[in-house]
Amino acid sequence: MTMNESANAVELHGVVKKFGDVTAVNCIDLTIADGEFFSLLGPSGCGKTTILRMIAGFEFPTAGHLAVDGQKMELTPPDQRPVNTVFQNYALFPHMTVLENVMFGLLMKKVPKDKAREAAKKVLDQVRLGALGERKSSQLSGGQQQRVALARALVNKPKVLLLDEPLGALDLKLRQEMQSELKSLHTEVGITFVYVTHDQEEALTMSDRIGVMSEGNLLQVDTPDRIYEHPTKRFVADFIGEINMLAATVADDGTVQLGSEQIKLDGLSPEVGQSFTLAIRPESIDLTGPDQGVEPGLNQISGTVTHRTYFGDAYSYDVETGGGVLSVRCDNRPDHQRFNEGDAVKVSWRPDSSSVLKD
Repeated sequence: MTMNESANAVELHGVVKKFGDVTAVNCIDLTIADGEFFSLLGPSGCGKTTILRMIAGFEFPTAGHLAVDGQKMELTPPDQRPVNTVFQNYALFPHMTVLENVMFGLLMKKVPKDKAREAAKKVLDQVRLGALGERKSSQLSGGQQQRVALARALVNKPKVLLLDEPLGALDLKLRQEMQSELKSLHTEVGITFVYVTHDQEEALTMSDRIGVMSEGNLLQVDTPDRIYEHPTKRFVADFIGEINMLAATVADDGTVQLGSEQIKLDGLSPEVGQSFTLAIRPESIDLTGPDQGVEPGLNQISGTVTHRTYFGDAYSYDVETGGGVLSVRCDNRPDHQRFNEGDAVKVSWRPDSSSVLKD
């Protein structure tokens, strides 16, 4: 494979990684486009960091093929790959100034000192640290140290920037601020970001696409809205946000049987008589009184409120129906009709807002 302008930034074909008898990554096929912000999302130990380390060259695949920028990389050492990595612990040199930390990689590549200094100052401006170049890195806050680590990686102009849980050590408020800054920085520099995280909100808010992993397997790759609104696997649905999962069966007339209730489902894929799991997000469901009219075309079933929880901006209701218990989340607006435990209600939702889950 030779380099070309239209090459994808990263390609994995049938990649397997074993550590002894343990399979950490199980036959992964993945393509990441040039300039994309791609996140690998999953719990600890699912294999996402192992994939990142194989792209970086810190680990080599047991089987399969891996390419970066159109070049095969299975056995290429890290320092010969067009990538840079930002780690959670930053790994800055405490005795050096911020500017010296950022210049360090360029000087190791024999870049003249004046050119290295100019490039370092430019990238420090990009991460909003231009005024702190002469400070020691040990004098900076956690968020500032994170920006230095980013600047040090970006100054080498990598084709792909790899980020391994880079915000994990920050407190919640600072982490949310850095999420916004990272996304803006990605737009500004225009290079490919491959981001590893176990934080669902981080992945949903920053990514162009997300790959959800579990036990070494890549379960679903899609845009954030598709991953959230239309998960295809039970693990994906359960891992990202709250969701209702109901046992369902396809009836003879093509409708879906939920216990004693019948509903419609757009794009029905299971065969007649087949059982599956139906998934619906709580905020996709409307709650009305039992005698109120419902928009034509919506699925609707009757139920009884068994529990209500107040969240300030919203109410959450548990509703017992003939198809099972549904969690419903309603905005707390002045015109919102509130219900109490024991109230008879009607739940309704658009057929295209539910998903068919596979194990």
